[in-house]
Amino acid sequence: MEDWYKKFKEMNDDELSGWVSSGAQVGSNVSNLAIAELTRRSIEKNSRYTKKLAITISKFNKSSSRYSRTIIVLTWILIILTLIMAIPISSDIYRYFNSPASQESISNGGNKAMEVYFSKFAKLSAGVNINYFKNILGLEPVFINSPSGEKDCKQKNEQKEFIFVNDLFYIQAIVGKDESVIEYAITTKSKDFNPEFNFWNGTKEAKVTLGKTRFLEAVSNPPEKIDYSCGAHNYEYSEEHYFGNPSNYQYFILANNQAGIPSSDTACKLQNSQSSPNPIPPDSKEAQNARRDGLINTFSVTAPFVSMQDLCFNIGPSYNQVRVLDKNN
Repeated sequence: MEDWYKKFKEMNDDELSGWVSSGAQVGSNVSNLAIAELTRRSIEKNSRYTKKLAITISKFNKSSSRYSRTIIVLTWILIILTLIMAIPISSDIYRYFNSPASQESISNGGNKAMEVYFSKFAKLSAGVNINYFKNILGLEPVFINSPSGEKDCKQKNEQKEFIFVNDLFYIQAIVGKDESVIEYAITTKSKDFNPEFNFWNGTKEAKVTLGKTRFLEAVSNPPEKIDYSCGAHNYEYSEEHYFGNPSNYQYFILANNQAGIPSSDTACKLQNSQSSPNPIPPDSKEAQNARRDGLINTFSVTAPFVSMQDLCFNIGPSYNQVRVLDKNN
């Protein structure tokens, strides 16, 4: 926000007004900052005129004693009225930039920025080199992780996890020894950022909208596997789907990641419904109930023939890692 503040300070009034009304900004906090700067300038201009008038009157009063006390009183009333006039001017500026027409312009600017990311997501693919992800996204990974040992896998010495961070999303890319992507996952960070993904769900082409689609809506048949955990502070839920040749032998993984929005306690509901310590079967009534209520905020695709059990990392970013980053931003 400090960078935006400096940028707005360097703009003249016409440039700043044009910037806001064009809908070039994405976040409401940035637009409010621009509106506040315009309001401040309006009040400052009126204040400067008022000060000049007061100084002139003071000099005039000192140099002349011919005018009565009544004129002096009327003069100060004029000063007060001038200050009062600054309030509706500021209010008009605020109402203009918060009017439906202005907000529609701002919203369109935000939607265009989101559409750019949607088009970038469509170009991502498993099996490519990690540098391809960097080029498409225009981002460098914020975190590069090695397997922690919490998850049992056969390729601990070969896999690495890259986490890309944006104000609207996280992207996880897991690579093998040749730095080719064997899995990637997209997690939404905003309730207003809802990318859509299409995939074959075994019977038809299905659509998943992050933050809106529920697990059972996306795929009505039970998943191949479900993975869930619920602790005192952390939880996660993911389910794996495999449709063979129609889906290029890739696995599609739908998840609710604690770092994403909206996060839900699907995993905890499922865990609390257990009648025994054994994992709940994916086709059980308990699993289907949890899938009916749970919202998907993470969509993941693997390279052909790579399943969740081949991955040395959980699906999506680690909440304990990224929450510190978000807190400091």
